[in-house]
Amino acid sequence: MFVLALLIGVVAGYFGSIAGGVRQLTATSVITSVQTSTVTSTITQFPCSQKPLEESIHSSAFRNGTGLAEIDYPVFALSPGSQGTLCVTYTNNSNAPLSHPSYLAFNWPNTSQTSSGISVTESPLNASIPPHGNATVIYTVKASNSSSGAYGLSENHYCGSYQLIVSNHASRSNFSDFQGLLGNLTSFAGPNTCLLWPPPGTLSGFGGLEMVYLRYKMRFDIPFHETSRSIQSVVMSPTEQNITVKLGIESYAFPVRVGQPPPPTLNDWYYLAHWNGNPELSPRPGDACDWSVGNSTMIGRDNDLFLPLYGITVNAPNLYLAPHSNGTYTFSIEISNLTQGTAGPYGSPTYVKGGYFATLLSALVTWGSGISGNSGYATLNLSIFLPVGQIGEPVSGSCTVGEGSWTNVPWYLGGIPF
Repeated sequence: MFVLALLIGVVAGYFGSIAGGVRQLTATSVITSVQTSTVTSTITQFPCSQKPLEESIHSSAFRNGTGLAEIDYPVFALSPGSQGTLCVTYTNNSNAPLSHPSYLAFNWPNTSQTSSGISVTESPLNASIPPHGNATVIYTVKASNSSSGAYGLSENHYCGSYQLIVSNHASRSNFSDFQGLLGNLTSFAGPNTCLLWPPPGTLSGFGGLEMVYLRYKMRFDIPFHETSRSIQSVVMSPTEQNITVKLGIESYAFPVRVGQPPPPTLNDWYYLAHWNGNPELSPRPGDACDWSVGNSTMIGRDNDLFLPLYGITVNAPNLYLAPHSNGTYTFSIEISNLTQGTAGPYGSPTYVKGGYFATLLSALVTWGSGISGNSGYATLNLSIFLPVGQIGEPVSGSCTVGEGSWTNVPWYLGGIPF
């Protein structure tokens, strides 16, 4: 597992598949709840005959340490002087009525600048969502004859928006029309990142508008790949234990360094867990390194004791690899007697007496700019909740290597297998 792989496409949740057709007829907007409650309005256009497009990300990677990624990102489109509708369904899980959101249009990416050329109205007007009920609201988006360019539709300038392009040639649109959008998608580098969050509710359909894809293709380099992981734990006595974890690493276009994370920068990935009660740890299936808490009353009840600790000796020389080479990083830890530890990354030493312990250890891999750059470092798990001390167990075997346990893959792609 490596930490840099982040979630893909925060707005993907409200894009589906496409369908066509617009008709002239009346429609009814219905609000339902545990108690039957109905609000009716007349719409002069069949509001939601089309289903939204899906965001599409295709990627491939190669053994020479390079990869290719392609993004198709859908946005709404209108011609100047035209209008369309969005149908959004809201759920109210509270015990009180809830007002549904109103939308405003802004000139992308300036959320504080309301657009004078785009108007948004809703039907039913000023309706509320009953307690424990649902409501579908129809939003009508109108573009003036003089409007053109990129816009956003958001709830009163809050986070979360639908992107809208107004043009007679919407099919020619690209990411350059939406300043900062591609940077937001790929590196959190663009302005107003939270505009990519899903707007409230669920987009169930639309009519009158179009949806067009913004397309982007990129090649990227992969610094390294984790090829293997194994562990050996030898228990000499209830207070003495030796643990050795080995990682197989293959480098590609960059020289890499594998070593220990420097405190306090990465303390969250390098510590001992301490419980007052027995966590009843057991290995995950097919994985000798990673263990799970079996006692539900102990889940989330552990204290973090950051290394270095009294009674623990770490022997883990750095591994340096030239480009396009292989090596093994060896991490050894000797436990003699757990007597004292640090209660937090900036805390003073705190005496620890009794209890139950397990290791949560990671290796730090750096290249290029090291930990100072977003693409310059990654962490790889050595062990998760491996029991030590009075609950230490003899262990020997191989461990799983997380899918995509390589790095410099753009974070929005997640793990990509060879």
